[in-house]
Amino acid sequence: MVSQSLKASFFTPNTLFLSLTDGNDSDNDVATILSKCQEYEFGAYLFVPFRKVGLGLEKTINLWLDIREVDREIKFKVNSINLGLLTAYLLKKNWKARINLIILINETDNQLKELEAAERYAHRLIILARMPSNAETHYFVGNVSDVVEEVPYADLNILTLVSSDIDMNLIRQQTNSLETSCLYTIDRGSENALA
Repeated sequence: MVSQSLKASFFTPNTLFLSLTDGNDSDNDVATILSKCQEYEFGAYLFVPFRKVGLGLEKTINLWLDIREVDREIKFKVNSINLGLLTAYLLKKNWKARINLIILINETDNQLKELEAAERYAHRLIILARMPSNAETHYFVGNVSDVVEEVPYADLNILTLVSSDIDMNLIRQQTNSLETSCLYTIDRGSENALA
């Protein structure tokens, strides 16, 4: 109901910001709200604070890009990672931080070819999205849970979600495994980090 009433306001907001508490009492409600974002044309942030460290020193950001099922021919727009790219860039400027791009790739019979294709995609994305030239790229095979031990530590991990696929248990598991605060983003559909 709140989302519907916001759409009727004169200055319509375009992004929701939600934060999870330690308890999981409201997880189902949060998942429902996030899954409705696309229907109401809202982008969304889900902040999951890691109580022991908060936002740490605010010096390093890991931006997770899952390109396993992405069309790697970048044209004028990229799907589902725009809000993550834009947020990482703005936080980097505000914190004077360093960005690590954590890029998840497929496991294939020809891993070298897959890595080369991923590197071409990432290089082009960094240029078109005007990411800082000192952003470090790290390539990993598998999903977030598979590579947590190998990923460089960051004060904040930014991960992207798709509103049709919200799994609160997985979100909590990832945050606990990364042992740092996480910010999940859901694109509204009209953002464009390449514009």
